[in-house]
Amino acid sequence: MNAPAAPLPAGVPVAMGRNPAALTAPADEMVLRALAGSPGKLVYRDAQGRHCEEHLGIGLRPAGRRGTYCFMNLEAVVPELPARLAPAGIEARAIDRVNLYISPPGAGTPLHFDARTVIVVQLSGRKLWQVAGEPALADPRRNVVADEAAGAAEHEGQPLVLPEEMRFAQLEPGDWLLVPAGTWHGTYSAGGSVSATLAFGEGTRPDLARLTDHRPPPRGQRLIC
Repeated sequence: MNAPAAPLPAGVPVAMGRNPAALTAPADEMVLRALAGSPGKLVYRDAQGRHCEEHLGIGLRPAGRRGTYCFMNLEAVVPELPARLAPAGIEARAIDRVNLYISPPGAGTPLHFDARTVIVVQLSGRKLWQVAGEPALADPRRNVVADEAAGAAEHEGQPLVLPEEMRFAQLEPGDWLLVPAGTWHGTYSAGGSVSATLAFGEGTRPDLARLTDHRPPPRGQRLIC
């Protein structure tokens, strides 16, 4: 595991940009090598629309149902992967987790937020992201999945209000998206997608001043993913 970087100021906004270096042959080779030794799970919704996860063990293998494959901690197999996938200006030592998501056509994730700030790098296909303009919590203790049917969510017993307005980003191969910790987001991929999520260590945030070509995604009304 990489040593944590020094914490950076809070208040990091949602932003997106380009990183063509993530699409090179060396990056592909590292990802494939990491996949062979990383634990995976299948993420899907049951007949009632509830979020479910099924652990699959080490390496890519068929699952008994349709859903999104998630492979975790690829950096433990290939330590140089964060430096290869991260946008220029992001220190690799600030990244302590790399997960990979393989989504079939029509797959998506419900509205939720993560306890860590992440940068998503699109590797293949397209994925539509909707992301709240600001975090629901400044210091979330755990990941939270919203009950979109009820329009409600809670964190450590505290009720949370779901946002009505979101920012929208259609990620193409080579695009990246920064999602701050505690920020509601959901995804949908019409034609299938492969993307990597680079998570920052606890208490560590990126410095956007070091990034080039970053911009905020446009706004719109929240959709049900």
